[in-house]
Amino acid sequence: MRTKSTASIYELFKTLTDGEEFDSNEAALQVMQVGYDTLLAQREWWFLEKSDELQLSDLSLPEDFWRVKKVWYRDSAGNVSEVPLVRGEKRDRFNSDYDYYIDELEGKLVLINEITTGSLIIDYTHKPAELEEISDEEEPVMPEEYRPLIAFYMKQQYKSADENPDFYKETGVDFNSLEQRMIDEDARHQEIYG
Repeated sequence: MRTKSTASIYELFKTLTDGEEFDSNEAALQVMQVGYDTLLAQREWWFLEKSDELQLSDLSLPEDFWRVKKVWYRDSAGNVSEVPLVRGEKRDRFNSDYDYYIDELEGKLVLINEITTGSLIIDYTHKPAELEEISDEEEPVMPEEYRPLIAFYMKQQYKSADENPDFYKETGVDFNSLEQRMIDEDARHQEIYG
C-alpha cells in the first residue's frame, strides 16, 4: 500500500479475514476505493462540507466541487444575505424567480439575475481525492474512527463467494453498527450546524 492510511485499512482487512490477501496491492486498492466512494456517496456527510468565495468576475466552481448546498450573496461592505440565493436548473435560465444555476459541463455557477458588485459564498459538498492520490502527510477525508467501514466493505467483496452464511451475519452486524454510528453523528452535525 502506498500510504499509512491505506496500509492501516488493508491491515485491518487482513485481520478480519485471518490473514487473507488480495492477489495484488492494486486489486486491494481498487476495492478499497470502491468501498470509500460507496460510503461517501450515501449522503452529504458533514466531513465533506466546504465553503468558498467566488468573485463575480470568475464564477468557476472549486476543483473539488461535487454538489452545491447553498449560495449566499456578500455585498461590497461584507454583509452576507440572510437567505441563500434560489437555485434553478439550466432550463430556468430565463426565469427571474431563480438566482442561479450550475453549469456542470463548464464547471461554473451562472447567475440568472445580474449582480454587479460583491461576491458569492458557495457552501458545497466536495469530492475528496482518490485514496491513491493522498500523500503520507494527508489523511482520507473520512474520520479515522469510521475507516474500518472500508475494511468491512473489502471483506464483504473478498468473501462474496464464501458459502458460510455466518460470515455475512458477523460482518453485517459489525458493518451496520459502525455505519449507523457514522449516520447518527452526521445527523447530530446537521442538527447543530444546519
